[in-house]
Amino acid sequence: RSRYTLVQCVSHAFYAPLFLAGPTIQFDDFVSQNLSPRPASTHLGWYVFQLVVAIAMLEAGLHWLPVFAIARSGKIGMLSRGAGLICGFFLLNMMWLKFFIIWRVGRAWALADGVDPPENMKRSMNNNFSVPSFWQGWHCSFNKWLIRYIYVPLGGRNR
Repeated sequence: RSRYTLVQCVSHAFYAPLFLAGPTIQFDDFVSQNLSPRPASTHLGWYVFQLVVAIAMLEAGLHWLPVFAIARSGKIGMLSRGAGLICGFFLLNMMWLKFFIIWRVGRAWALADGVDPPENMKRSMNNNFSVPSFWQGWHCSFNKWLIRYIYVPLGGRNR
């Protein structure tokens, strides 16, 4: 019972690495990780290296494929059908990469602090073959939160 205090609730709600841009972590998991702290993750160096590579890929992609500028200027409608589809495909991939970086920064910060939140975006955008698998892979932590706190209490099948 002492786990459920106002201080724990406020610290969960405003934990900066996850509040700003990170994945959604369940309250009980967050509190248990705070009450029994772990050392910083052993794979943090590899995780940060992957993040730096992703940032470099986004910078290079935006330099050589200015898809956001093309889409925002309205010129995408003037392209041929094939070029427009290719531009749209690269635009979606750049958006995926942008969110990948934003969420990975928040998770890396939390890992450095000793909190291990769930991983979002486990697969590439191009490695999904249905909308449900895309959603479950896109924002895994939010999907788990929705199932636990919304779907099941409203009478979902795992009740």
